Amino acid sequence: MRLLESTGVSLSGANAVVLGRSDIVGSPVAAMLRSKDATVTQCHSKTNNLPEIVSRQPIRYEPADTIQLRR
Repeated sequence: MRLLESTGVSLSGANAVVLGRSDIVGSPVAAMLRSKDATVTQCHSKTNNLPEIVSRQPIRYEPADTIQLRR
């Protein structure tokens, strides 16, 4: 979050997508973005139209272990 905030991008009202729903990374990141008033779409391995969803979101969080989801 500090890295994202350091860019000066306003999160309030912004659309964001988080790949992954784990209790360790995905869900906490989604919660942090929501706490900054971002509109969050949380995707996972069963999400339909994943490439389309990811391509239209200006803010994306993709942990390294989710790269196979985008293939």
